[in-house]
Amino acid sequence: MSYTPTAQDEKSKVTGQEFYSGTSDDVKRMAKQIQLETGEVVEDIPVGNVDVPDINAHQERVDRMLDGRLGSMYQTPFYAYYVGAKREVTVFPGVLREIAILLAAVRVLMSQLYDVNPQQSDALQQYTDRAERMLNEILSDSHRIEGATRKARSRTEPPNMTPMKTPELMT
Repeated sequence: MSYTPTAQDEKSKVTGQEFYSGTSDDVKRMAKQIQLETGEVVEDIPVGNVDVPDINAHQERVDRMLDGRLGSMYQTPFYAYYVGAKREVTVFPGVLREIAILLAAVRVLMSQLYDVNPQQSDALQQYTDRAERMLNEILSDSHRIEGATRKARSRTEPPNMTPMKTPELMT
């Protein structure tokens, strides 16, 4: 008898909404796409054998980490919003989903690689670094997350009136 996740299983226990990285199947797909530098495809790693609750635990940790890091600039937790003419599709703002799915997939892979050789570890670290760079671009105030509510940097200034740093000043 196989375990079939329900809609409630695929939601955050903290916020009650879906994870920033989507469903456990989305995380599995990303993990299978990641190619290790050694030339091995992650399909050889038994990602399909990872239980949904285990993946959801990694997704929850990533979501809370992103909330903590971005909480100084944005109202957290982030909420999905509707797009499209019929308002049927919900998405999370900006690059948040891409960052979350990369970090969740790397966490799942690292949990499955018990005897990690240095080359595999370095390859997975590159994906983590890529997600960290995207996150740091948001934190450097050079990018804004579309659809997210910003916090004010000043008590007297509305957050949406706060100017972005000009490219000349960003170094």
